[in-house]
Amino acid sequence: MFRLRLKELSENLGYSQAKFAKQIGVAQSTAGNWESGIREPNFETVIKIADFFGVSIDFLLCHESKEVSR
Repeated sequence: MFRLRLKELSENLGYSQAKFAKQIGVAQSTAGNWESGIREPNFETVIKIADFFGVSIDFLLCHESKEVSR
């Protein structure tokens, strides 16, 4: 679901793939591959993307916190 969150954030803030890619220092094709789900960024890049959009990594990765019963 990362790809959907990335596309949503980019569109909501008015970033094209090219503009977003340039801002975080990757090729447009790389950002396109992320949005299409062909590839996923490494952990370091996920942090960079989360910082860029001002969101948490959990939000970016669509991770919902659930209590663990033990």
